[in-house]
Amino acid sequence: MVKFILQNLIFLSLAAILYFFVRTLPRIDDNELRHLPLKPGTHWFTAYLEKADEWLKFVLEKLLRRVRLLIMKLDNAISKKLNKFRSGANKETGFSTEKTGSDSDANNGSATNSS
Repeated sequence: MVKFILQNLIFLSLAAILYFFVRTLPRIDDNELRHLPLKPGTHWFTAYLEKADEWLKFVLEKLLRRVRLLIMKLDNAISKKLNKFRSGANKETGFSTEKTGSDSDANNGSATNSS
């Protein structure tokens, strides 16, 4: 079952790579199409492809915006958890998690006084 899922993921990723590759190919200008003779049956198919491309662009843009929003929410949640852990560590141990200059001065001062 795991092999089946991995194979599907590989083929889906290859299909996405192929789609992005084809999408970046240069497009033919509409003025050039007028000079070319139209073959029967090609005009209606290209119209559907253009509509599908516009729809897919719209859906991908919307999906990427939602994914970006979810990532930002996740980042905020993780930052809040980390801040809670830091404040919890300060309360439990009584020590600060940040280095201050007074801690190092106190250690140096006690070493010089004991000698």
